[in-house]
Amino acid sequence: MLGTLMPSTLLSGMIFPIASMPTFLQWFSNIIPARWFVVIVRGIMLKGVGMNYLWKETLVLCVMTLILMAAAVRSFKPRLG
Repeated sequence: MLGTLMPSTLLSGMIFPIASMPTFLQWFSNIIPARWFVVIVRGIMLKGVGMNYLWKETLVLCVMTLILMAAAVRSFKPRLG
């Protein structure tokens, strides 16, 4: 759990701003779903914006969900008995 939760938290921009990270980590943070979630939550809670401003981030999270769900379904091997 520590191997996935800690990097996800640190690279999401929740603790440290993404702009102050090295370029490699900025690019790497784009594939972490927590980054997009933090952007959406900040937009809603701090700025009070609606979905018309956050549709791109929501679309990214939906695409990530579809890809990860497809990978999970594909790797699932049912066992009977």
